[in-house]
Amino acid sequence: TIVEREHLKHEIASVLDLISPEFRLTSSRRNRSDNPAIRPREAWEMVKLARRPDRPRSRFYIDNVFANFFELHGDRVYTDDPSVIIGLARVGGQSVMVIAQEKSSSSDEQNGGAAARQGEITPGGFRKARRGVILAETFKLPVVTIVDSPGPRLGIDMEQRGLASAIARMIDQMGRAKVPTLSVLIGEGGSEAALAFGLADRVLMLENAIYTPIAPERGAQTEMSDPGKASEIARALKLTSVDCIEMGIVDDIVPEPEQGAHASPDEAARLLKRVLMRELSVLTGTNTKTLVRRRQKKFRKVGEYGSRFRLALRRETKAWQVGLAAGVRAFRQAGEGDSGPQFVDDEEDIADDEIGVDDDPRTDADAT
Repeated sequence: TIVEREHLKHEIASVLDLISPEFRLTSSRRNRSDNPAIRPREAWEMVKLARRPDRPRSRFYIDNVFANFFELHGDRVYTDDPSVIIGLARVGGQSVMVIAQEKSSSSDEQNGGAAARQGEITPGGFRKARRGVILAETFKLPVVTIVDSPGPRLGIDMEQRGLASAIARMIDQMGRAKVPTLSVLIGEGGSEAALAFGLADRVLMLENAIYTPIAPERGAQTEMSDPGKASEIARALKLTSVDCIEMGIVDDIVPEPEQGAHASPDEAARLLKRVLMRELSVLTGTNTKTLVRRRQKKFRKVGEYGSRFRLALRRETKAWQVGLAAGVRAFRQAGEGDSGPQFVDDEEDIADDEIGVDDDPRTDADAT
């Protein structure tokens, strides 16, 4: 960060104060209360809410949830991606490293270009975010990531700048960071951008945010050759906050004002700050080795079938086997005395015939 000389002393003092915290959040179970009920909405309605141009962005939450924010710039390799914001800040007196994805407004078009307007992240953005995680580990500060991006910026020029490597290194850094990590999806969580920033000890999701591996329009074009059927694909993608918490992809839902975060941004910021302070108070009181072990175990198990599902699948398979065997026996009895095909007696013979097992133990040579 470049600072005017007359402000240098004050800025250095602020940074030293942030990286040498004297206070830490602690948990008080007496003040803990349950979140209000989440209002059910259609998947496509949530997609439109998450993409609203007047929905609060990361910069708004940084200004209204955190205090003493000191922004850092550059990836120390190539560029400074405006779609990623990193910096030191405080929330409830607790110093943290903030790493946020920022969708630019129309006023930023000339500075950020099309990629910044859409919130697409370049390789430099992923390297910049990784730099923030490394600094947080150095000064033993919790990491708070804010996710709001449709995904990484694609193109041959991005591949030449190391897009795949930058994403992989960010995922690796988040997975093994020896500090508490907390991720919040505030709008559109898309594909690798959301995954790389969302590999955290606790993953929160605003009520009307979405989390998806592919844009519904692109999915409709791929599956139905008709982008107009995006609303149907949105339901199938299970991208809403309720879907994600039922599948174990996120850990908690942050409620929004009744009409959405855009209707009352200040109230949305208040609700988010309350949940952030609660979660950080729990994470900062947990041993870092325990956090890393739990984090890695949690994400390795995402998508695995639980014991209840395996038991149900085993029972259903057994029922199909019994039904098939009964059908074969009934068909055989109906054809008794007929010159039609002969049927085997039981399921074991069926299996033997399928793999070519002969009842006669002698080989062809012995028979000869």
